[in-house]
Amino acid sequence: MDGQLTVTDIVKNVTDWGIQDFENLYGKLSALRLQKRGVKVLNKTESKLLTRINLPFPTDKLERLQYLDWKSEFGTLSEVEEDESLKLAELYESYFVERTKALTQLASLRQITLDELTTQLGLKTPVHG
Repeated sequence: MDGQLTVTDIVKNVTDWGIQDFENLYGKLSALRLQKRGVKVLNKTESKLLTRINLPFPTDKLERLQYLDWKSEFGTLSEVEEDESLKLAELYESYFVERTKALTQLASLRQITLDELTTQLGLKTPVHG
């Protein structure tokens, strides 16, 4: 090897980082990814918006919500599970609203439509649980 770090090396190096350092790196990587796709990143505001846009909804919560939705279809939810399902649905809705706000703000900054922005960023419309 010629002294370059591999992706595995980089991941090992950032594993113990605090959340703020990690999110800073994530934002910079998101911006770099867009630049490599030919999308110009203009400023820190856009970088922050891209970080918000690219943060995924926690997988464990989404999977649990989908499972509870599935149980609900068959009418087998307990009261406790129903409460949990409502709370998870509210969390997901809040996440989706915040992500949509960030997308809308970025589209406005770039003076393009939301559809044009999602196409530029290669984003897919999320499937709702």
